[in-house]
Amino acid sequence: MINFVKTDEAPACLAIEKAKPKSENYRCKDVVKQVSDDFFDKCYLCEDKHVKDINVEHFEPHRGNRDKMFDWKNLFFACSYCNNIKLGDEAPLLNCTDASLRLVNIIKLEIDTSRLPDRHFFITPLIHDQPTLNTALLLHKIYNGKEKPTPLKERGALNLRKRIVGHLSEFNDLIEEYRLGVLSKERMKKKIINELRIDSAFTAFKVWLVRDEAELFQEFAEYLPQ
Repeated sequence: MINFVKTDEAPACLAIEKAKPKSENYRCKDVVKQVSDDFFDKCYLCEDKHVKDINVEHFEPHRGNRDKMFDWKNLFFACSYCNNIKLGDEAPLLNCTDASLRLVNIIKLEIDTSRLPDRHFFITPLIHDQPTLNTALLLHKIYNGKEKPTPLKERGALNLRKRIVGHLSEFNDLIEEYRLGVLSKERMKKKIINELRIDSAFTAFKVWLVRDEAELFQEFAEYLPQ
């Protein structure tokens, strides 16, 4: 999980829809576009990118409260899989748009590569306040699908893990090519830096791969999201 910066000004259509007594259309066209742009077209929870089924999700459940329903600060970009896992959970979570938090320093994401083919993901809270513990538990449910899963949720978690493993395998290949120096090291370094950007898919996993290796961390620390 990483930090995002949301546009301060709410799209105009949000106020227009709220003013309509019976409207619940907080997903108007400009909202969808802006929230997609702000979150780089990736789910704020799992960090999957360009997913087919997307939601404009309420970070805090609105429970029919129109102020919360149409609150621009409360509207996030999520995939339908993660939104379904989170649905109805009112436990306080870490807010990825809160600039005072540095999420990559709060929750560690790792993959147990010894358990093939169904790898297990380790989600480790590094701070033990309640929002951090709640967020780590939610991410565990999302990535591992082990908490009373339905067949669909179990399949969704498996497919998500496969996509992450595929991205990380390609990322590891870039690192290996960079180390071997077979191709231009500068060109390979630029490719690695691009993969560490917040608009890349599954950025937090890549960040922790770098942070866990002293040599890599020394070389790429300045390029890691803060």
